[in-house]
Amino acid sequence: SPGALLYYYLLFMMTSAIATGTIFVAATDRFYFGKSESNRGLGYAIELAGSSLGALLPVVILLPLLGLNILIISTIALIIVALIGAVLAR
Repeated sequence: SPGALLYYYLLFMMTSAIATGTIFVAATDRFYFGKSESNRGLGYAIELAGSSLGALLPVVILLPLLGLNILIISTIALIIVALIGAVLAR
């Protein structure tokens, strides 16, 4: 029924929001560990600016210019490079 689906989607969105929030807190804690005098608000502002560019740039600019296939391939390549960097940075 539609009512049950509403609760399902609400629970799904809440779980995603909690997971995203805890990942952000953990990343901020790891990056600023031992740096109590640093400006965490500036880091958050830069993170928001980067995420807004990451949300708008592919859809508004790159999708019409490159097409869907090239955009998907470049996204997969970027994910692979990020995973290799994460493994090497450990």
